[in-house]
Amino acid sequence: MRDNKMAFISTGVVALFCIIAAAVEFAAGSVANGCIAISVMLLAGTLLTIKLRLRSQHQVDSTLA
Repeated sequence: MRDNKMAFISTGVVALFCIIAAAVEFAAGSVANGCIAISVMLLAGTLLTIKLRLRSQHQVDSTLA
């Protein structure tokens, strides 16, 4: 459970930095770089979700075995 909490916190920090970077890029007039920052944030969230689902499935499998 502790690993999941740390993963959420680290992903939250990455998302926060990406949001700040996107806001700065949009303010500077660079829409492309802002969109890249948002895409990185979404990719990080997707990868975390996949990782947590695989980990929880592994825990279920080891409990049943």
